[in-house]
Amino acid sequence: MAGTKNYCMKQIITFLFIIYCCLNITAQNNNQQVTEKETPQNVLNDFIIKSDFNSFEENKNQFISSEYNIDFRSTPDHFVTLSSKWNFNNHHAGEIYFRVEENNKWTNWKLIKHDHHLHEDAEFEVGQLEFLDKSISKFQFKIDGISELIADQIEFRFYAPILKAVKDDSSHHMMMQQSQSTCNCDQPSYKTRIQWGCPDGNSQHNCNPDYTIPTHLIVHHTAGVDNPPYDAVINAYWYDHVFNRGWCDLGYNFMIAPDGTFYEGRAGGNNVQGAHMCQNNYIRCMFNG
Repeated sequence: MAGTKNYCMKQIITFLFIIYCCLNITAQNNNQQVTEKETPQNVLNDFIIKSDFNSFEENKNQFISSEYNIDFRSTPDHFVTLSSKWNFNNHHAGEIYFRVEENNKWTNWKLIKHDHHLHEDAEFEVGQLEFLDKSISKFQFKIDGISELIADQIEFRFYAPILKAVKDDSSHHMMMQQSQSTCNCDQPSYKTRIQWGCPDGNSQHNCNPDYTIPTHLIVHHTAGVDNPPYDAVINAYWYDHVFNRGWCDLGYNFMIAPDGTFYEGRAGGNNVQGAHMCQNNYIRCMFNG
């Protein structure tokens, strides 16, 4: 077990070192065009709840929603994720909690933690992505600590990734164009977007990719624990970034699973500009787990 962890860590360090060596790279052709398209809804196994607070019950500075039945197009295979966003008139008022029915038993109330990785001028707030059991059947939420209704709308998105076997004959190695810097080391293999089953394939969601000349490498880490299969985990982050946060694609250029597997993130190839940070000349890498 220790040997496996050491091997994975060496792979991760090698991957980051390669990116660092290739920071001073020549930007790719910025005129690359991506045809606008809609992601087919039949490939998204999701369920959406939008509340305008007409069904709320007031009780001692608390609003409690009704119970919602969760109905997916297909029975979840692995897990279910919960994405959330809301628009409060007072951004510091109240806390949002939720509970779900799993295996015919209600869970305890759990706080939805704010995710502060949005621009300051964003018109809404988002919660951290939650991973739930695939047996989820019902959902309820409440807002504690408010004396009056101060929320315009809350939206919850439940997503159950569907993994399909896909053949991808493209190269699995990064082919970074190097200029002044040289890295005499093997380039690690990674899973392409086609291989991990991105519903948008090799395109961004109704966006054309922007390119930059990277000068920095930003490393993020997921807020919670991500369990396998990791292809489905990457798929879930893609869904949260695109449909909950309204981004063009995954915010990260690369993602690394706990088992050391590297994943292609944002579509567009080398030097594509990611999201999640306000600076435009950063490469972003996410550690899962």
